[in-house]
Amino acid sequence: RCFEEDRRSFLLRHQQVMMIKFLCALLLQKIGGYEVVIAGGGFGGTYTALQLARLRPQTEITLVESRPRFCFLPLLYEYACSLATEDEVSAPYESIFSSTPNVKVIHGEVTSIESERLIIDGNKEIENFRVALLALGKKPEPIAEALPFYRLEDARRLRQSLRPDMSVAVIGGGYTGVELTCHLAAKCEKVTLVHRSTRVVSSASVHNQAVAQGAIKSSGAELLIGEVVNIQTADDGKKKRLELADGTTHDEFDMVIATVGAKIAEPLRPLASPRDGRIPVDSGLRLSSSTMRKFANFEQRQSPALFALGDVARLPGSQADLVPSAQVTLQQALIAARNIAATLDARPLTPFRYIPLGELLTLGRYEASASLLPSLQSDLLNLQGPVAGFARRLVYAARMPTPEQRLISLRGLAAEKNFFFFTFIGKVILIKEL
Repeated sequence: RCFEEDRRSFLLRHQQVMMIKFLCALLLQKIGGYEVVIAGGGFGGTYTALQLARLRPQTEITLVESRPRFCFLPLLYEYACSLATEDEVSAPYESIFSSTPNVKVIHGEVTSIESERLIIDGNKEIENFRVALLALGKKPEPIAEALPFYRLEDARRLRQSLRPDMSVAVIGGGYTGVELTCHLAAKCEKVTLVHRSTRVVSSASVHNQAVAQGAIKSSGAELLIGEVVNIQTADDGKKKRLELADGTTHDEFDMVIATVGAKIAEPLRPLASPRDGRIPVDSGLRLSSSTMRKFANFEQRQSPALFALGDVARLPGSQADLVPSAQVTLQQALIAARNIAATLDARPLTPFRYIPLGELLTLGRYEASASLLPSLQSDLLNLQGPVAGFARRLVYAARMPTPEQRLISLRGLAAEKNFFFFTFIGKVILIKEL
């Protein structure tokens, strides 16, 4: 009888322990479902999620993104001008994260950010997370009568609207404006690049600036010097009229494309510095205590850790003036993933140190300019023409987020008309330069 009572008592305690474990597992699953939240599925958000999923496969990662497809932005020019398919430059998020089951994608727009929760579409909440990454990037400010060129949807609309007899004005002489101008010059009758000075891509290397300047001239595009202050529909009701700061007007354009005017996403603006509109972060890409105190409900001991990267983050010290680019963001994504994992494990953070690997410009279907490894200061690593174009497409294929996307990109490159011819020409040019 004593033995039977002991057995029953043991079974009862065992059942109670198992029930407690089950309830704890449910609780941990509920909280762990939002253990890491990434706001934004651009370069920074997507590559951080992929890297973090590999570093910590046991961690549940939630990516919040309003768009259905990830877009490899450096190839938007090829897609807009029908030189690449949509599958070559973009992929559904579900496809990108198909091999990382610990990444969950929520499709919605982040409308508000607080220290302990994110508001999606104005009425849904994500809370109880331990770490969040702010990677919403910048958004184009609408300019009346102008088509933006910043997202896949913009490129799709441009692709559908282009005609050979069109006259197009491109506003902005930065990387996007110059590269788009050179591609459009081969598709449209007249293309005009409107820029405030004669110096285009001013933040590029000396080599790339010179090559870009020559490419604009050789493409047949016109460089109009001035600052656009107003865009209106001309008297004929069809053409677009540009009014410049010097009082002159130009009303011969069928389409105006704006590549300027992007600002930090609305939910991030309360955190941004009034000096440059970016969020101050420390060397580990984590929001500082002074920035966190901007949240009304901030409590230093209880609030989750927040990180930021890309063109919305301003690093301290000498890296504060880094020009935002895909290369900078990709390198930051690796450090962000490492530091998020370190935060979860209560380990020290790794400081971000940018390593310039060079820059690549596309200046037409088979034309490009490349400055590789600028720290070596060697003219042998400054390329242009078809060999630079071929190198650019290979580099971007290698940078695609998944092996499937890399294969699709390489297939698209191999399917290019005159691919082998231009590869041969590129090799000849390279041998001659060496």
